[in-house]
Amino acid sequence: MIINFPEHIYTVINKPVYMHCVAKGHPLATHRWTKDNWHNLDSAHEHRIFENGTLLINSVQLKNKGEYRCQASNDFGHDTKTLVLYVQVPPTITPFQWLPTPEGHRTSATCQIPTGDLPIRITWYWNGKIIKNNHNGVSISNRTFLSHLEFSDVKTEHRGRYTCKAENRAGSASYSKELIVQEPPRLTEAPTDESVLKPNTLHLKCKADGYPTPQIVWYKIHESGRRRELVQLSERIQQYPNGSLFIFSTSERDNGRYTCSAENSVMKFRENCGCQYKSSSKS
Repeated sequence: MIINFPEHIYTVINKPVYMHCVAKGHPLATHRWTKDNWHNLDSAHEHRIFENGTLLINSVQLKNKGEYRCQASNDFGHDTKTLVLYVQVPPTITPFQWLPTPEGHRTSATCQIPTGDLPIRITWYWNGKIIKNNHNGVSISNRTFLSHLEFSDVKTEHRGRYTCKAENRAGSASYSKELIVQEPPRLTEAPTDESVLKPNTLHLKCKADGYPTPQIVWYKIHESGRRRELVQLSERIQQYPNGSLFIFSTSERDNGRYTCSAENSVMKFRENCGCQYKSSSKS
């Protein structure tokens, strides 16, 4: 008599599964397994039958799902039990991309689930926190096996790591990608008019923020205002990493109008007012 025989077994694809067929009686029973009521199973590469009647499938595939029957027999008779093996498939995610997005633009990403048993639950995360639909300028629309995340007006606070997580009864999968929000340069400290006694040191300040980090470039505008040239750096004229321009041992040739330009891949921003420098001497 076969005891403790389940009616159903649920397993996940690519996992091993054991189907036990324990029989009581004397002498000990011999076991015979069949699949879908006709296919005799013997120990082979993909499965194995142990002496105690247990059937092992080493790596379950979809073709292995179906009805399995164990028959235990000895000289005094036989007993037969049947179970159904269900093979479940966890979700997979197609990688998505974010394009670098300037502030104020629109952008979106689609999380597609090409494989996996339905139903599938899809959840979006921002830096590890669950994203709620229609909250903080983000809208989410879900379909049976995909989810669309959309920004109608990208803000700097939207910058971060976005994760799509798909779950079903067989398992889960997730994929993450960084959203880069580009900001145009903005001067946080603009140059002002300066006047120094010669020879001395002229310090012109210029700081900017933005993303990507802006590069500070200095120009000199000649008195006619019609010609602008890049300030040539040297031992006497130096630009510090914070953007400040230092001119040491000033002289008449340094007179003029200086323009600070903050530039990144989004745009160029120039401060064209102020910066007038006229050298002077003590009377």
